[in-house]
Order: sequence, then structure tokens, then C-alpha cells
Amino acid sequence: MDNPSSAWWLSVVDGVLHFSGADLPGVYIPVQSVEKSQDDNHVNIITEDETFKVHISKFQVKDIRFNYLQDVSSRRKFCDRLEKLLPQLCSLSESLNSEATADQLSSSGASKKRSFREEVQMMRNLHPENNDPDKLGEFLDSSNRAWRQACVTFFGCIDRENQQKDEDLKAENKRLRDENEQLKKENERLKRQKRHQDVFEYAEDLEQTEPTVRKTYQRKVTAEVEVHLEEAHKKRRIQKEKEERYIELIDEIIREDEAETTEVTEAIEEDNEVVENIQEVTNEVTFSKGEKITAFWEDKNISGWYPAVVLRVNKNSYYVRYFDGVKSSLKPKDIKKTAN
Repeated sequence: MDNPSSAWWLSVVDGVLHFSGADLPGVYIPVQSVEKSQDDNHVNIITEDETFKVHISKFQVKDIRFNYLQDVSSRRKFCDRLEKLLPQLCSLSESLNSEATADQLSSSGASKKRSFREEVQMMRNLHPENNDPDKLGEFLDSSNRAWRQACVTFFGCIDRENQQKDEDLKAENKRLRDENEQLKKENERLKRQKRHQDVFEYAEDLEQTEPTVRKTYQRKVTAEVEVHLEEAHKKRRIQKEKEERYIELIDEIIREDEAETTEVTEAIEEDNEVVENIQEVTNEVTFSKGEKITAFWEDKNISGWYPAVVLRVNKNSYYVRYFDGVKSSLKPKDIKKTAN
């Protein structure tokens, strides 16, 4: 088997694991061991004469007893599962192929507690279809339903009879569900038809109503419409009054803001006039460097006008020296001419 990507499978014959594949049609080779390969997702099938490297994704289940190995994704898990499964398969094959006598089911023999596997072996060997080669890997039917289900679960066998019954039951359930859906749809259709019929009958009754009753009904509807219209007009009037009130409040706020703005503007203009007057008065008197003046002095202890001399004329101030040697920078308003 030169192609590692070809399909392959395993089987147990006479208690021995055998290997075969798509490249080995009809050939079953006894297996000595199955080991992990150095390549990912590959295992090595070791036989007496040759070693086959195969991909685990290409493993196919030809024997239902190997279902446990299907869809395994790693080489380590495949080898571990096969190692656990192989002893059971080999021992089961040996026990199913062994002979059993009626003495094993006698009362003296039955007194000894048997395992479930031993009971299965005896039941199979005593079954009338035991020698049928076509049913070697299948379940042999029994009237004991609980025992039959336990065997199917324990050995992974195929219960052909019950499988067919289950399929028939599923088909019957599907048919019943389809019928139920059809009944639901028909019920919905009848309901719609009934609603339409009720509407038509109501229209016919309305046409046959006496004129006085019709007029009474029309007056009642007209009165209800008038009430709704009156309520709508009332709400509209209330809304309009609110809007007018909001407009009046906004106008009042605007007038107040305009008045405040006018007052502030007038105050600013007055302040500007005062500043201009001060600048005019201040600009009338100027001093030059070395000129003797009277300068204002103020600290936490004393304050007053004292003799001083202008040392330097700045842009908006004068740098002076007082009579006691103290120097300071003064604004024009803190300086005046010395009295003669």
C-alpha cells in the first residue's frame, strides 16, 4: 500500500487484528502493532513483513465494532483508543466463536453467577441462526426486548429488526406531523372564512336596518365626532394661549435687556468722559528732569506730600527722589508743582 492517502480499515478475524485497504482488495494482513508515525495525523501499521504508513482521516469503519475509532483527529488518541478497544474485540471474537452446550444453561450451572458476556455467548451459540455466515457480524434476534437492547448497547451491534421498527416509527411520526400541519392550515383557513362571513352578514344586517335606527346611529356618531372636535379645539386654544404667553415673556425679557444695555452704555460713556477730563487736567501739567516738585508718599505709618526732585521722565510716570534720599516711580496724579 504505497499511497498513504488511500482508504483503509481494520477487522478482527479469529481474535487477531487484520489490516486492509483500497489498494489491497480482498487482502487482510495480520497486524502485530499500531504505532504513532513521525508525520502528523499518520500511524504505522506494523505487520510481519512490512510497515504501512496511513493517514487516520482515511480510516473507514467496515466493522461496526470499530466505531470508537471514527473521526479521531490525532495519532496519539487513535493509538490509545485502539489499545483499549483491541483486547475487548479479541476476547469477544473468541467467545462468540467458542462452543456452548445445553449443560451450561442447566440449573446446576445456572447457580453460578455468570457475566453478561458469558450469557451473550451462550445465547448466541444456542440460537437457531448461529451458523448463518451472513449474520456473523449482526445481532441475532431475541424475544427478550430488554436483553436485546442491552446487547445492542454493550457490543455496538446492529439490531436490524428494531432498526427497521424505529425507521417505520419515525416515518409514521413524520406523517402524523405533516397531517397535523395540514389540519392547522385548514383550521386557519376556516377561521378566516368565518371572519369574512361575519363581516358580510353584518353588512347585510346594516342594509336591512330601519331608517330611524340608521338615523339614530348617524346622530350618535355625529355627536361623538363633534365632542372630539370640541376637545381638539379646546386643546388648540390652550396651546395658543401658552404660546402667546411665552411670546409676551420673551418680549418683556428683551425689553429689560435693552434697558439694562442702555444704562450700561450710558455709564460707560460717563466714565469715558471722566477719564478724558482727568487726562486733560493731567496733561496740562508736565515736569522735566531735575525739576523740584512736591510728591505724594504713603505707607502704613505715614502719608503726605513731601519735597522731591525728578530724576527721569517715563512715558506714563516719573522717577523721583524724595528729600530723604528714597527713590520711587510715581504716576502724574501723585506729583504737583512746588509752591513758591
